[in-house]
Amino acid sequence: MKTNTSINKVFIEKYLNENFIGNLYDLTTDGQKVDILPDKEYDFMCSDCPESWINDNKTIEQLFDPELTYKLNNFSYRSENFNSEKSSENLLFSGCSFTYGIGVPYDSTWAYMLNESLGYKNFYNLGMGGGSFESIIFDIYTYIKKFGLPQGLIVLFPPPIRVMTLEDKKQIRIVPFRVIHMKEKEEKKFFRENKDLLDYDLWILKFYHMVTALELFLEKLGVKFIWGCWDFYVNKVFKNVTGLKNYIDIYGPDYGHFVSAVENNEIDYSDYVNKYWQNARDTHPSVKEQFLFYKVFEKAWNDKFHVEHLK
Repeated sequence: MKTNTSINKVFIEKYLNENFIGNLYDLTTDGQKVDILPDKEYDFMCSDCPESWINDNKTIEQLFDPELTYKLNNFSYRSENFNSEKSSENLLFSGCSFTYGIGVPYDSTWAYMLNESLGYKNFYNLGMGGGSFESIIFDIYTYIKKFGLPQGLIVLFPPPIRVMTLEDKKQIRIVPFRVIHMKEKEEKKFFRENKDLLDYDLWILKFYHMVTALELFLEKLGVKFIWGCWDFYVNKVFKNVTGLKNYIDIYGPDYGHFVSAVENNEIDYSDYVNKYWQNARDTHPSVKEQFLFYKVFEKAWNDKFHVEHLK
C-alpha cells in the first residue's frame, strides 16, 4: 500500500535552518490571529487581554497599564535582544507563560528577579506563552546554535501534556492540556478521540528522556543547569527519581519555607510589591508567586553551584 506523504519543504527548511518555535502569533479567545512581531511593544498578550473571559469584559481603558506592557526583542521574546557576544557572560532562562510573565510587569517575573539578584548584566529569556517541554527544549538548542553557550540555564517547565501541532501546514502551535478555545463538550470529545496521544504517563516518560538528554548535553559542555516543573503530579513522580541531576521540586520544602517567611514578614520583599502582588492582571501567577519561584530557584542555584552573587 502506497503512503501519500506530503512534505512542506519550505516549512521544514524554515525551522531546521533558522527559526525558534516561539511566539509566532497570538490567538485571541474569539479565534482571531494576531501576528507577534519582533522589536514591538504590545499592551496585551495571550489571556491577558480585553477579549478574555478572565477579565469579565473589562474595557481596554480599564485594563491598560503603561507599567504592564509586553516589549519584545529582536526574536519576539520578552527579553533583551539576544547577542552572541554576551551569551557566555550571562544566564539563559526559559519556560512557558509563567516565565514569560503573562499578567505581570517585565521586572516582576521570577526570571528577571533572579537574574538581577545573581548580578548578571543582561537578561535573556526564552519563555513563551503556551510553551510545551518540546518547544522549550527545541528553542534552547536553537539559541545555543545561534548565539553560543550561556553561562548557565534555568528552566521552569509546564505540565508535559502540551502537544506541538502543525496548523495550516506552516505554523507550529501548542495544544495545551486544557484546550481553552473549545467548549466543554468539544473538549471532552477531543480528549476521548485522542486518548492514546494524550496519555499523561506516556508524556511524562517522553519529558523525562528529553530533559535528561539536555542535562547530559549541558554537563558535557560545562553549562550550569537547574530546572523545575510547576505541575504537581510531575513533582510527585520526579522527586523519587534518582537519575535527574539538575531537577528541583519547585513546590518542595523550600517553597513552604519561603511562603511562611513572606506571610510572617521574615524576609524583605518590599522592593517587589506592586499592584499585581496579590493577583496578576489575568489568572497567571501573581508577583507574589513569581517572587516565591525566584527565591526557590535562587536557593537551589546557590546550593548546587556554591557561587557568590556577582554584584
